[in-house]
Amino acid sequence: MENYSVLFRQLHEFVPQFISGLMAIVPFFILWLITKPIFNKIIARSKVSSKNSALVYLGKSVSIAIWITALLTVLGTWGVDISALVAGLGLTGFAIGYALKDVLVNSIAGIMIIFYKTVEINSHVSVLGVEGTIVDIDLRYITIQDDKAKHLIPNSCLLAEKITIFNK
Repeated sequence: MENYSVLFRQLHEFVPQFISGLMAIVPFFILWLITKPIFNKIIARSKVSSKNSALVYLGKSVSIAIWITALLTVLGTWGVDISALVAGLGLTGFAIGYALKDVLVNSIAGIMIIFYKTVEINSHVSVLGVEGTIVDIDLRYITIQDDKAKHLIPNSCLLAEKITIFNK
C-alpha cells in the first residue's frame, strides 16, 4: 500500500507540470498557424517557381525554428535541464553553418535577390562573361539561357560581381 501512496504522490506532482508543459505549446502552435499562410501567400504572389524558391526554404526554416523552440520550452517546463541541449544545438549549428557556408551564402543571396528584385525571370543579363535570359531563380543558382546552353550562376555572384541588366 505504501508503494501506491508514493506513486500517487509522484503523479500528483507530475500531472500539473505535464499539463503546463502541454499548454506551453499552444502559443507556438498559434504562431505556426499564423506564419504558415503568410509564407504561402508570399510564395503565391512571387513570380519565381514555388517549388525551388528561397521563400519556400525560408518558410520551412521558420516552421522548424518555431517547433524546436516549442520543444525546448516544453522540456524546460517539465523540469528537464536543457542548458546542455541548447549548448549542443549551438555547437552543432556552428559546425553545420561552417560546413555549409557556401550553400548558406547562396541561399541568403537568393532571398535578397527575390526581396530586392535585383533581377527577375525573363530579364536579359550579363554576368561573369555569360549573357542571356534568366529562366529560373532557385535556392542556389540563377539559370541563364543563351543561344547555346543553360548556365547556372551561384546567387552570391549576382551580389558580389558586376551584373549588366539590358533593357527590354
